[in-house]
This record gives sequence, C-alpha cells and structure tokens, in this order.
Amino acid sequence: LNYYVDNRYSSYGVYGHEEIKIRAKKVYEFLKEEKRIIVSDLDAAGILYKNKNILYGEDSLKRILKDKNILMLTSKNLKENNFIANIVDANFQTLDVTYLINASLCFAGDLVVEEILRQYLEGINLSSYDLIFFAASPLHLYRDLFKKVLNKYRILTNIDPILMDYTYIKENILRDYFYLLAENYLRAKKRLKKEEILNISTWSM
Repeated sequence: LNYYVDNRYSSYGVYGHEEIKIRAKKVYEFLKEEKRIIVSDLDAAGILYKNKNILYGEDSLKRILKDKNILMLTSKNLKENNFIANIVDANFQTLDVTYLINASLCFAGDLVVEEILRQYLEGINLSSYDLIFFAASPLHLYRDLFKKVLNKYRILTNIDPILMDYTYIKENILRDYFYLLAENYLRAKKRLKKEEILNISTWSM
C-alpha cells in the first residue's frame, strides 16, 4: 500500500497518528473492492488490519513472534498503539526510532545508519530478547546491514512476514525486473538521478 500505490506519503510512520488514520482510510476507500491489499507499512496496517482483504504478514507474525521476548524498533505511533500486541501472545518492548527511520528514508550511508542504531541500542541488554523486530518499512532497506551489525541476534523486519505469507516473488518478479530495467535505462539517459527511483503510481490523490 505504502510504496507502490501511495508513494506521496513515503512512510506513514513519520506522520502523526490522526493524519495516518485519515490518509490510510482514504486510500482504502479507493481500493476496497480489491480482493487483497498488501500493506507494507505497519502504521497503516494498524488502522486497516480488521478489514478482511488487508494482508500484512499476520500468519507469519503470529508464528514467529508467539511467546517471544521482543525488542521492537518502530515509529512513535506504533510504540504508543502497538496493535500487534493485540493479536500476538508475546512480550514486547517498543522503542521509538524516528531518527533511524528518517535516515533510512534519506538513504543515508551505512556508517551513519549504523551509528544511529548503536545510539538507540546503547544500554539495552540485547541478550535478554529472543528477537529484534525492525517494525518500520524503511528499515527493511538496511536489513543486510542490521544482520551484519547484530549477527549474534535473530532479527526480523516487517517486510519479511509479508514475503512469507504472500507469493510476491512468484507474482511480481517479472514486473519488478522490467521496472529495474526501466530505472537503469532512465539513469543512463540522465532522466533519473542516482538516488531516485521510478515513480510507478498509476493514480494520484
């Protein structure tokens, strides 16, 4: 929902809860007749998850998080309104990592992102947790870095359960491959800057 359709709002987690609520419901009204809507952003999922056609990796979240002690790095909104705690029997400690989310959105260098992460985790005994949950969509962009930095610990990003529950690769790899070809072509023609991605929205609000 967030990146393929509503890329005007690049990450719901950097907005206030009421603003997200209004926006997510507006987008949902436009798409509600679809058989399934994949929501990549848990802030939006927290508002829409009771609708039957909303998918956000629920089955895998329930399986992976059940009975675990979890350190959840997330937005301010999800820290205050952790809807996942209502559907998963687990022990959550939530940490508002807004600056880390913003750094990820800006495609900051690995050293910058790593330093911000280390500052957030300073003084936290990670060994007391079964899993570290990076529960904000932009953080998935640095998944490999987080795995490298936290190689002693099991990590999960909010995109992982979606990919486990939904046959994304089977259904979209061809489409995404052509988007990638198009991006490379446009960069070669200097129509896209290095840090820009192809806007693939087919509608606007």
